[in-house]
Amino acid sequence: MPIEHFIVGTGITAKHRTSVAAPDRPDGDSPGPFGADERAALRSMFQHVNELNRRINAAHNWSLRVLAEAGIVLDSKISLSDSLSIAERERKARGEPIDSALGYAIRFLNLELLIEAQIERGEASAAAQFGIEFGFLFCEAGMKFQWEDHTLRGKRVKEGGQKGSEVAHGSPNDVSKRRAKIAARVQEEMGRGKPKMQAYEVAGREFGCGARTAMRAYRKFGKK
Repeated sequence: MPIEHFIVGTGITAKHRTSVAAPDRPDGDSPGPFGADERAALRSMFQHVNELNRRINAAHNWSLRVLAEAGIVLDSKISLSDSLSIAERERKARGEPIDSALGYAIRFLNLELLIEAQIERGEASAAAQFGIEFGFLFCEAGMKFQWEDHTLRGKRVKEGGQKGSEVAHGSPNDVSKRRAKIAARVQEEMGRGKPKMQAYEVAGREFGCGARTAMRAYRKFGKK
């Protein structure tokens, strides 16, 4: 049966893929008609077109709201393409970045126009390509508006933690030097015949850290 199911990618970015091909005729000269299984697989694949339409409609309504809130009115006396060109010039004049809400709104509406134009011309391949571009933009905008604040907040927390660690323990270079000294002290005690755990405890007391910290320092910096 000429239907293949496979997975592309790994982890959270893994995607299921389905490939459907027309079966060969018994004579092998040309592809035969789709059977029931092939038609069912195709119907399943084309459901994603409905999902694209849902996203286009959602983006269309959102984009019109964004333009209205920005005080930009699309002139019904001229083409939508020309109105969007005017809106784009206004965005640039205001200094709004391309990945602002206004920038995404204009790009969504422009891509919608391009998709519709290619469908009208019967250019399925070009329409599909713009559809893919629309999907990428839809996901990009979703990630930006839903996760950007959390991501940047997390970045600041991480940077603040790193600065706090440097205040408490010194720079990464200082920490490495200190751990190398701890490892050398452990080695010195072991050279005197002490068991490892006792050597870790002696070094830890001397450098104001626990035996486990001394053990990790030795494992990383000790001479084997």
